Amino acid sequence: MDLFTVEHGKLIFENNGKTLQIEEWGENSLRIRSRMTGEILDTDYALLPVNGGAEAAIEIDKEELLLQEIGSGG
Repeated sequence: MDLFTVEHGKLIFENNGKTLQIEEWGENSLRIRSRMTGEILDTDYALLPVNGGAEAAIEIDKEELLLQEIGSGG
């Protein structure tokens, strides 16, 4: 099983029941969430609105991880 996956533009790390999720959150921003067991809930507690309309691309290989901005809508 791969520890890192990419789903719907989100980088997801899963190991021993723990989940860490990283996603773009507008221009120059990332949203990072984690959970000890179960799926990460889609809530917006204590979260600012998306800042701009930038999109990011996530690429993974065995040696490195690349987060790259691919456009800006703001």
